[in-house]
Amino acid sequence: MGWGASAKMKRVICASSTQLSEHFPVVDVVVFDMNAIGRQFFNYPASVTPREAVTRFWKSQVAGQPSAKIFGFHFDSSHRIPPERQKFLRETRYKQVERDVFPEEVKINGRIYRKGNEPATDAEVAALSRDFMPVSYGRIWSSSKGKSKLWGIIADLLVHFARTLTAANTTYVIEPPSGGRIKVPGGVTEGNNWGEADQKATALIQELQGRFNHLVVHTIDWDMVIAGVTVFQENVRVKIARIYQEKETNALFYSATSAKGKDTRRLHEYITPANLGPPSTAFWLLAIGGVDYCKGLVRFGFTAADLHEEAICDDGSGIILGDNDIGINIPYLFKKLSMFNIQRRKTGCPYAFEEEMKGITFCMLYFLGCGADRTRAGPDMTDFSLNLTQCSSVDDVLRRPQVPFFYPR
Repeated sequence: MGWGASAKMKRVICASSTQLSEHFPVVDVVVFDMNAIGRQFFNYPASVTPREAVTRFWKSQVAGQPSAKIFGFHFDSSHRIPPERQKFLRETRYKQVERDVFPEEVKINGRIYRKGNEPATDAEVAALSRDFMPVSYGRIWSSSKGKSKLWGIIADLLVHFARTLTAANTTYVIEPPSGGRIKVPGGVTEGNNWGEADQKATALIQELQGRFNHLVVHTIDWDMVIAGVTVFQENVRVKIARIYQEKETNALFYSATSAKGKDTRRLHEYITPANLGPPSTAFWLLAIGGVDYCKGLVRFGFTAADLHEEAICDDGSGIILGDNDIGINIPYLFKKLSMFNIQRRKTGCPYAFEEEMKGITFCMLYFLGCGADRTRAGPDMTDFSLNLTQCSSVDDVLRRPQVPFFYPR
């Protein structure tokens, strides 16, 4: 998942919690959200087999971090994706596009692709194996069947490499698209019910952060930073990107396009989520931009700058921790929101606001690990509602008496 805050706002929010390094730091635990970084590391022409691609990944990302004693590799499990995620994929990410195609494009099954990146055919997917890539990786990633098969091959190869290239005193944890958690040395154990790779990675970090001094999660998805605010300790960092720094001026560039023509060095960008504030800070970060499960509150008239100010001042009161449950303190959050001076609301519908608050609440509870025992792990939001009695505007909703939403731990 991404984060809907602007690129500038992300860097402003995370400035004091960001470290840049030209080389990998010394760490004890390295965890990879494979579905997030996959296309970055596995994007080759057909001449590079999956075995060779994983070999390159292992050499640079695993052997290249010799201080680590535990490596985690986590993949999406589509059969465990929560209904909220399925809805997003169906209605947003894979929604059919209704527009004419440009000369360099082609439309297949209602979706538009650049020529040369159209989905691999069923016959081409059938030919895919560890040692044969029938078409470019881009075409495999564009195919639902091809993508699923390639993730499985990559996971199998990581297990193979873990068993044959095991470093001394090092443990490898692989959570493939299907089946249990595989530990090397060791065997297969019962996995958790999380469907998304980032939640699997987060779960492993939570298991280990009290036992090791330095832990890192590798991803490119900014929602991991927000999830980290809710559950990571100060010894956990998120490697979010590789950026460019001009050698002469030390100016930073966040894309290859902006750095084009300049003499630069590549730097790793690390963020420490725990330094952004207490867990309830996540509410304000989600309000600023939203993730796949929510859109944020800016469309309801709140500005990103004002919401950021609240994030800076957050004292932790937005979350209520009970012995057996976790509560999102809706009355407290609404009291804060009602203090904003709103000039104009693009969306003023109380029901749309309720739906957005439901999405943000879901995200916070999801990141906090609620509903982990469900078959498709994640909180059940069936009972969520706001007091909309005689409400005709968002302001009416903010003024009505509300109650916290509690969910079992």
